[in-house]
Amino acid sequence: QQDSVTVPVVPAASDERLLVEMESPGRVRRRMRSVRSGSSAAAAPPAKLFGLLLAGDRRRDWSAVRDHVLSHPSSAAAPYYRDETPLQLALRARERTRRAEKGHRDANAEDQPGEVTRIEALEALAAADPPSLLGRRDAEGRTALHTAASSGRSAEVLRWLVDAEAELAEEACAASHPEDSAGCFEDCCRECNASLRTDHPGGALPLHLAAACPSFDLPPGDYDVSCVERALVSSLVICPVMPAILAAFESTEVVRKANPRAFWEEDCDGETPLHSSSWGGVGSLVSLLLGAAGDSS
Repeated sequence: QQDSVTVPVVPAASDERLLVEMESPGRVRRRMRSVRSGSSAAAAPPAKLFGLLLAGDRRRDWSAVRDHVLSHPSSAAAPYYRDETPLQLALRARERTRRAEKGHRDANAEDQPGEVTRIEALEALAAADPPSLLGRRDAEGRTALHTAASSGRSAEVLRWLVDAEAELAEEACAASHPEDSAGCFEDCCRECNASLRTDHPGGALPLHLAAACPSFDLPPGDYDVSCVERALVSSLVICPVMPAILAAFESTEVVRKANPRAFWEEDCDGETPLHSSSWGGVGSLVSLLLGAAGDSS
């Protein structure tokens, strides 16, 4: 009598989106390598883009991602695991640090001629899939701004997200309501990504996520003393962690100014962004306190 063998049921290789939704990210990466070899040519570009974005962790040159999106624009709209957009994957990826430990400059971390920055890759992804900027959400209810805020992206990236969304909303209003584009734009601003809440964690605004983020990307340049004095309380002592404090301050400022009312908003647990800042850094706390002082005055 022969032993019976149970053969697992595997979804069809052509149904790549089903594979992405059912499996964990690690299995998706392994399976996509095998699926690419036998799948149709139409399914290969999204899989390759996912591979570039996932393998690009701690990258700093984004030329491969941008070039692929320019060659295959439709791949920018393909959903990844739990309906994450490629734009969100690009925002989650970490870049190689531009500073070595203990505050010393890394000689190999200087920008090289011809390098493509993260923002240039984000511009290509957003141009190929505009809905990823205007409120498109993943399975947890997160927009691109939620992902950027919780991932600790720099103020430069967050500012680009907010400005790009506003510009796209203005163009959409001008095209759909030419007789009252100003009124339509005001309505869009009230429903901007900065005012949208996630499903998990329950009811969190981007400001909640930014306030709770423990660290943010450092800017490419160094801060000078005058910037420190303008940004923080003059009695704050300059110390080795000052760049990290200022990075958190500037990033939180961008998110807070995009929706000033969010400072007083509570999530499903009754916590405001000020409560969330107990998990974050000093820079985020200072931003929230200065914002509250300005609102009260």
